[in-house]
Amino acid sequence: MPNQPAADKRILSLRVPREIHAAARQKAACLGVLLSAYVRSVLEASVTGRVLPIPQNDNRQSIDEMTTTTEPKNIQKGLAYKLAHKQMNEAIDGERPFPIEALAIEESILSDRLRSAIWTLVPKERGAKTFAQIIKTVFDQSVGTATPGFEDLHAALAKKGGLAALDAWRKQRNRFVHGLTCSLEPRKPTEIGSDVYLEEGLAAACEGRELVRIVEAWSKKCVRAAKRAAKKKA
Repeated sequence: MPNQPAADKRILSLRVPREIHAAARQKAACLGVLLSAYVRSVLEASVTGRVLPIPQNDNRQSIDEMTTTTEPKNIQKGLAYKLAHKQMNEAIDGERPFPIEALAIEESILSDRLRSAIWTLVPKERGAKTFAQIIKTVFDQSVGTATPGFEDLHAALAKKGGLAALDAWRKQRNRFVHGLTCSLEPRKPTEIGSDVYLEEGLAAACEGRELVRIVEAWSKKCVRAAKRAAKKKA
C-alpha cells in the first residue's frame, strides 16, 4: 500500500485479540458472503472502535438479516468453558489448592450440561432451576419414564452408583462450601475440622471433576443425537 497513511499502517500492525479474530472468522464461515477485504475492515474497526457501514446488495439480504437466520457457534460459551476448566484444574492441581473454587465451578458445569440436556430432550421439564431440581428431573426421566438418552447417563455413572452419585456429590459439595466456619448449633465446633478440611475438600473436588468429565461427554453425545433425529423428522 504505497499511499497508505502512516496512521492506517499502525492500525493494521496492531495485534487483534484472538476472540475478535475467531468471531469474525466464524461469522464469515456462517454467512459465506463476506469478502476478505470486509473481514479485514471488521478487525480494524474492532481495534479502533470505528463504526463500519454494512454492505448491501440489491439481490441479497443484508448482513444483519442473514445473521438472524443462521446458528453460529456460541464462541462466548466456548471461551467460558475453557476458562472454567483451566480454573478448576488449577484450583485442584496447583501448588496452593482451593477446593471451594473447584467445587463451585464443577457445580456450575454440571448444572449447565444437565440443563442443556433437559431443554433438548424434555422441553416440558424446563422449569428445573436449582442443582437439586435439575438432578431430580434427570433422575425421574431416567428411572421413572426411561426417556431415551437419560438412561445412558445412568449407565455411564454405573461404576459410581448411577445417578445417585450426582446427588451424593451435591450434598458433599454443600457440606464443604458451607461447613468451613458453620456450626450446626451456636457455640459448637464447626462441622468440618480445619485440620482435615483441605484434604477432604480436595477429595470431593477430584470426585466432582470426574463427574464433570462423564456428564460433559454424555451431554455432548445425547444432544447431538437428538438434533440429528429432529433434522431427519423435519
